[in-house]
Amino acid sequence: MGSEPDEYFDWIATVKEVLKFKQVPKDRRVSLAATRLRGCVGAWCQQLKLARNMQGKPKIVASEKMKKHIRVAFLPHNYDRLMFQCLQNLKQRNLSIDDYTSDFY
Repeated sequence: MGSEPDEYFDWIATVKEVLKFKQVPKDRRVSLAATRLRGCVGAWCQQLKLARNMQGKPKIVASEKMKKHIRVAFLPHNYDRLMFQCLQNLKQRNLSIDDYTSDFY
């Protein structure tokens, strides 16, 4: 997973599909997914684990909680608003459906 929002959402969707397909128990999903993080995101995850351990906080086992931490760390704080503005400003103009769709996504 890189630093771009699209990469975040693609990674989350892929991990969710793989974990469901492999029938990984919910209490093991976060730790298994964390083993696949690389680069700055992997380093961030290791730092989060260390910080939580030093603060006496439990490990994160709920995938929704981990997604929230990743979202806060790697997506702009106003991401939802930016996407809503993009949607509101979207116009079909003289584009084909394929061009229009690629502009939106």
